[in-house]
Amino acid sequence: MRTSNNLGRIIVTSRAQAAIKAYHLDRSRLLRQHAGGLWGQPDNKTVQDTEFVTSSVLTSYSMPSGELWIKTEFDPQVTTILLPEEH
Repeated sequence: MRTSNNLGRIIVTSRAQAAIKAYHLDRSRLLRQHAGGLWGQPDNKTVQDTEFVTSSVLTSYSMPSGELWIKTEFDPQVTTILLPEEH
């Protein structure tokens, strides 16, 4: 599986930022885990997407209100933090 420690430009949606703030999540820590290949607790669909999509890596982290996703696209190099319903 292709991974990258270079996350490129970081984008955080406003809804994801609100969730990060509400649940006191450490955005830097989540990004480090994502870059290091610690892709959270994805469901079967997310695992399939991560394993078979070579142009991006999708991480899913559990929050009290649902999930928070981090997605790195490799071309162009950009990482987005978002909620699943924003995908």
